[in-house]
Amino acid sequence: MDPRCLHRPQEDDNRPGTSQEDPPKAKDREKKKRKCSFSAEEQEILVKEVTEHQHQLFVTSKLPISRREAIWQQIVDKINSVAEVWRTVIKCKKRWHDC
Repeated sequence: MDPRCLHRPQEDDNRPGTSQEDPPKAKDREKKKRKCSFSAEEQEILVKEVTEHQHQLFVTSKLPISRREAIWQQIVDKINSVAEVWRTVIKCKKRWHDC
């Protein structure tokens, strides 16, 4: 074994990842809260609006990205008008691709 590959941390070695302490246990970590699932009404709006704009969002390659993002934002605004939980473009895109 090449001795250059061995690293023995010294007492003053306090770089990240070189600590000799045990990693924190899973129960000690702060749990990440999940947002509520999309309601039936939100899902209905998402499907209706994306289907209505699917050619612009997914087929037309000449449409500028900024225009596609504006369409997604309009969809999100409609969803947020009825939603109990604030939705983002990223979350709505993910929901569309997951269903």
